Amino acid sequence: MAILRPPPRGFAGGRSQVPLSEFGKVETVHAVEAKSVDGLFLGKKFDLILCDIEGAEIDALKGMPETLKNAQCLGIEFMPHPLRNVPEAGVEDFLENLWDFQTLYSPRLKRAVHRDGFTALLTLMFENDAHDECLIFHKKRLAITKARA
Repeated sequence: MAILRPPPRGFAGGRSQVPLSEFGKVETVHAVEAKSVDGLFLGKKFDLILCDIEGAEIDALKGMPETLKNAQCLGIEFMPHPLRNVPEAGVEDFLENLWDFQTLYSPRLKRAVHRDGFTALLTLMFENDAHDECLIFHKKRLAITKARA
């Protein structure tokens, strides 16, 4: 079960695990059944999974390790700000279930790396507060060529 609460005034997205004290007076609390992505799609195969969930990417990724094993490509938003606001969360947590992928491309940085460069690229983005609306992870080790100036 998950508990849904009205968002705080001025709330514009981000992690759903906001301290109750930030909500002010809560008029209504609803209990709803929640399922992980694996619980919904176990055993299904995907060419592409797109995730844009406003700062809850780590939670989603933790709920879909088996689904990710059956996906060829993943597009997911990377937002350093929510990672900083989650205790004990960081780049390693974001990458925890993504090690089956071989290539990562950041459209914002126009940069691609193979698996051994995932941590360094995302750490650079994290340290510079560089948001990317759709990092692309691919299961194949794609050829990476330098762009011509």
